[in-house]
Amino acid sequence: MKPRLLIADSDAELRDMFRRYFSASGFDIAMADDGLECLEQFRQFLPDVLVVEREMPWGGGDGVLGRLREEYPLLAIDVVITTDDGRDFDPAPPVIACLEKPFSLASLLEVIRAGNKHLC
Repeated sequence: MKPRLLIADSDAELRDMFRRYFSASGFDIAMADDGLECLEQFRQFLPDVLVVEREMPWGGGDGVLGRLREEYPLLAIDVVITTDDGRDFDPAPPVIACLEKPFSLASLLEVIRAGNKHLC
C-alpha cells in the first residue's frame, strides 16, 4: 500500500509540482487549496502525512491544525508546515518541521521520510 500524502497549498503551480514529484516518489496524493478543503480531504483521505501551507485562505495551517487537534486529539500523523513569511513557529507535535519557501522538493521528501520511518 502506498503512503498517503495530503498537500494543502494555495499555489496551483506548486500543487502541480508536488503532485508530480510525490506521485513519482511512490505516494498516493490528495490536494487542497484552502483550509476548508484541507479538512474535508483529511476526513476522506486519512493521510499518513500532511503538508500544509501556513498562510493559505480559509484557516491556514494554524487553523487546520487547531481543528484537527479538536477532532482528533490523538492525531498520529506527521505534519510539515510550509510558510512564506519566516515567522517563528512552535513545532509542537504532530508538527515535525516548518519549511520556509522556497525549498526543494527533495528536502521536503527527506523531512517526510525522516519523520515517518515506515515510509522509507
